[in-house]
Amino acid sequence: MPLQKIGGAMAPLLPTKFDKSGGAITGATVIDSTGTAALTIDKNASGDVALIKGQMDGKDRWQIDLGDAAAEGASAGVGSDFFLRRFNNQGNTQIGLSMGVRRSDGELFFEKIPRVGGFAGAPLVERGSNANGEYVKFADGTMICSRSWTASVAVTTIYAEVYYGVVAWTYPATFSSVQHVSLTGKASGRLALMSGLADLVFNPSTVNLYIADLDSSHTANYLMGAIAFGRWN
Repeated sequence: MPLQKIGGAMAPLLPTKFDKSGGAITGATVIDSTGTAALTIDKNASGDVALIKGQMDGKDRWQIDLGDAAAEGASAGVGSDFFLRRFNNQGNTQIGLSMGVRRSDGELFFEKIPRVGGFAGAPLVERGSNANGEYVKFADGTMICSRSWTASVAVTTIYAEVYYGVVAWTYPATFSSVQHVSLTGKASGRLALMSGLADLVFNPSTVNLYIADLDSSHTANYLMGAIAFGRWN
């Protein structure tokens, strides 16, 4: 590729596939090589999204969006969010939004959990919640699940002069193994024993929690809190 001198340094000479008027360049600028790879910089008009595209054989593979058209037009050209998009082999369908950066506060969004140490590294922490509670996944494979809720529990089954009831908890995320489950709880006027004993057969998604009472058979609303430690990978 021919070179030109820019600011005292040698740089590739860009093909004449754009229009220049004064200090502005309009149209698509294509930086090509002798092979099939090309880099395209495109911003057709004021208010349009600025695009940087990585292409193979003239087909989009990656695309960076530098600003949102509507936000740019409304904010005197200051631009908005940043996106990194993936395309299929034909270059005509977006197959993923790998990363986004919200300009207003700098918050990052990822299509997949990022990895530490490159492709062979461990995923970073992930946090989430749903109707079954909250979970946190750590880079070393550890996961913690927790939940606080009120449940109506029938403490009516008797075993060795002790009444007990069972509450099933579906974890907010699936474990690969569980090391420990703890349970706390209280019902008005009751003094009960709480146990987070899991079933004898490991279940990656649910656990039975036991409430025992030494006094009498009863059904009551228990304010409960549970936490489980284990691994997610």
